[in-house]
Amino acid sequence: MEIRSISVKNFRNIKDAEINGLKRVNLITGGNAQGKTNFLEGIFYLSTLSSNRMKTLNDLIAIDEEYFSLRCRIEKNGLFKTLEAFYGLGKDTLVRVNENPVSKKNEYIGELQIVKFSPEDIDLIKRSPVERRRNLNILISQISRPYLSDLSRYHQVLSQKNKLLFQINEGRADKKMLPVWNTQLVETGTRIVKARLEALEDLKGRLKGLQAKISGGRENVEISYKCSFETAGDAAKNFEEKINVMQEKEIIRRASLVGPHRDDVIFMLNGRDAKYFSSEGQQRSIIINLKLAEYMLMKERTGEEPVVLIDDIFFDLDENRRTAILSVFNGMAQVFLAGTEDKNFTKYFSDYVLLKIEEGKVIVDGKN
Repeated sequence: MEIRSISVKNFRNIKDAEINGLKRVNLITGGNAQGKTNFLEGIFYLSTLSSNRMKTLNDLIAIDEEYFSLRCRIEKNGLFKTLEAFYGLGKDTLVRVNENPVSKKNEYIGELQIVKFSPEDIDLIKRSPVERRRNLNILISQISRPYLSDLSRYHQVLSQKNKLLFQINEGRADKKMLPVWNTQLVETGTRIVKARLEALEDLKGRLKGLQAKISGGRENVEISYKCSFETAGDAAKNFEEKINVMQEKEIIRRASLVGPHRDDVIFMLNGRDAKYFSSEGQQRSIIINLKLAEYMLMKERTGEEPVVLIDDIFFDLDENRRTAILSVFNGMAQVFLAGTEDKNFTKYFSDYVLLKIEEGKVIVDGKN
């Protein structure tokens, strides 16, 4: 899979950019706060219709503008497709595939598969469980449309149950109504957890092998899923029983305390929790290798190599680790790699397009 062209209008600080002639390797340079990250964010949004750098979609619209639009042409399985996303002017988000409007997220996400390496991703180990769940959700949603449907339905039901818990706490509703929502949570939530466990099992061996290779066999990494209910045996029954046990606490706290929205992903390095017993460089290496494992998984599940976005993540890696990782990227189908002017990555790539971004303007500087 490759992106052949990109059009960006009024997205963050990028007012108007039209880029054709993209290649397998696309190097994005420019000073700090010029728009490199925003450009990559636009590509990521075209893939996932989301960003972890926004509170609302209005945050993505350029200052003094009323809308943003993103468009790209991709080649996938030997066929060309055009993907578009538009938001603003008082309208809901509009997405289209080959000029045809798409009404549901799960009918769109997966058209352009992306694996993203950014500072936020690289700090995943020490961030909150919310971010680790989100990362897993984005991965699985791109390879499984049923998963995305389940996730959407689960959060709708969760919202309704939480409203009911609040009303019960206030004495304005009867707790006899809770089983209606609990049944739906168990049904969709069990499928979500099963899909997450399967994905992590697939990632586990790949991550372990990559980390051992890059560390010369000195680092053993394990990844596991911390579930809020017992998954062995009849997971659905265990989920339901745990909800019943926690019912009074849920009413008191006015929140659902059991389910995939409360779960976490744990990383262990040489038998110890990597969140507390690993260096910054080790944590970065683990997550870079996790992302490489995600790339392998997506390629295997979809039959297509995902596009890779890399946002200046190498500044505190030693030269050996940097060289080892970049040599892997050099063999991928398509890479967008952003870095400041003083970061000379050209020596790692023999064929590339250089995109220079200055104050939101994207200039195709040259091709080698």
